[in-house]
Amino acid sequence: GEGISIDEFMEYDSMVRQTFKSENEAYKFYLGYAKNKGFGVRKGDLKYKGNKENAYRRTFVCCKQGYRDVKHFDETDKKRTPRALSRCGCPALLQVELQASTGLWFVKNFVDQHSHPFINPELSP
Repeated sequence: GEGISIDEFMEYDSMVRQTFKSENEAYKFYLGYAKNKGFGVRKGDLKYKGNKENAYRRTFVCCKQGYRDVKHFDETDKKRTPRALSRCGCPALLQVELQASTGLWFVKNFVDQHSHPFINPELSP
């Protein structure tokens, strides 16, 4: 496949070595990272062990991840003008998981490949 530059490798390595005291701290970190790169972030899946109080994995995704639900295209009785299409199936994500023995959240998965151009970081949300 394609090789990556040493800068890309160093950036990837620094991301996967991150640990956080909470899921929210990880979210704030990824928001800052995304703003500097020029893309937005959404909270994705949250996985639980047992009840809803024991979250152990959270995925944060690029705001352009996925596609609009088909049901939104089939509605015939629309009360509002539909929003512009913004999702393009971007695979970028940061997934963090709680390590029970330390109580820290660590990076379980990081994908930094986007299927869209970035915006100017000063204009990023």
